Amino acid sequence: MRFLVVHEKYRSTAPSGELGVFRDEVAVLQAAGHEVHTLIADNDAIDGFSHIQKASMAVGAIWNPSGYQAMRQALQKAKPDVAHFHNTFPLISPAAYDACQDAGVPVVQTLHNYRTICPSGTLFRNGKVCTDCLHGSPLPAIRHGCYRNSQIQSVPAAAVVWTHRLMRTWERKVDLFIALTPTQRNLLIEGGLPAERVALKPNLMSNPPAPRTDDDGYAIYLGRLAEEKGIDYMLDAFERLPERSLHIYGGGPMAEAVEHRTKKLDNVTFFGHTAHSVCVDRLRGARLLIQPSIWHEPCPMTVREAFACATPVVASRLGGLQDMVEHEINGLHIQPGNTVELADAINRLMDDDVLHGRLARAARKKFEAQYAPDVGLEALLECYERAMVNRRRAA
Repeated sequence: MRFLVVHEKYRSTAPSGELGVFRDEVAVLQAAGHEVHTLIADNDAIDGFSHIQKASMAVGAIWNPSGYQAMRQALQKAKPDVAHFHNTFPLISPAAYDACQDAGVPVVQTLHNYRTICPSGTLFRNGKVCTDCLHGSPLPAIRHGCYRNSQIQSVPAAAVVWTHRLMRTWERKVDLFIALTPTQRNLLIEGGLPAERVALKPNLMSNPPAPRTDDDGYAIYLGRLAEEKGIDYMLDAFERLPERSLHIYGGGPMAEAVEHRTKKLDNVTFFGHTAHSVCVDRLRGARLLIQPSIWHEPCPMTVREAFACATPVVASRLGGLQDMVEHEINGLHIQPGNTVELADAINRLMDDDVLHGRLARAARKKFEAQYAPDVGLEALLECYERAMVNRRRAA
């Protein structure tokens, strides 16, 4: 079969795991013998835009003629059976869906966040979960400057949500959505997406590492350094655990603050932004992975990678983490933002070899059952088949 996979890369200053998912899925499709074409836009290009081009982005994010033309040309070249989208904001825009409709090509949209129902994409504001825009107007997002802490930059993000909600774009122009975890799926449906068109498929991993049976005794955090990730609570926990070691890998808006704070903690080492291959190697040597998020994180890649490595996870009981991590089975749950619970969970996994071994084995089993390449490929192709059926019914 022939597929066209579309992704708009985030700015280099705000790296995202979505690019890794895009690459993994392309890789497994190609390895299975399918013909895969890609269309990639890069948000770093915005830095070179003129003032007029930047001013027009508010409209272009809703429907960008350039996005339509780029998609039209890609469809003419690839002649795909299905077009699969990851991120389209703000350059490609939902105009690409129209190009697919005009060409009669089914559309699949993976939802890596909550941008169809929340202008910031996170359902998070002022340090806590926020659902103000879930059912009604997204005007609160502009008032609070939810997108990049800017009222001006929140306007196009809010306009995308509101305009396409009114136009019923998600119902009429997307044949199948992919949600990554049950909690995310439920929130998206509550926000208005048609339940019969929201499939459930976790992110696969194209080249998983081999599991380890031993470890080097440190806890690890991998990922974006931002408020919604619960970084401060994690560091608070390690202030209470001077005998425990934490390694932090990642970048983001809190990177400078994290580096400054860790210099005062002898048991915490900050490595900053690090190559993915190195991070996976360090994850294989870790005693446990910490995921202290305080937002409805859909499906963090690091949990999938930890399971591949047979590394148990301590995670907040919130969002997709409460679906991926099963308490006392492949990891431990904590209440979001609870420093004492987090410290206690870390101590348990550090001290109890029997518990750690049982959770580690179950973590690898869950990887093989849900995130392995062959399992993920089968689920992805099933989604494509559903999209083609939905398109034929709508024709």
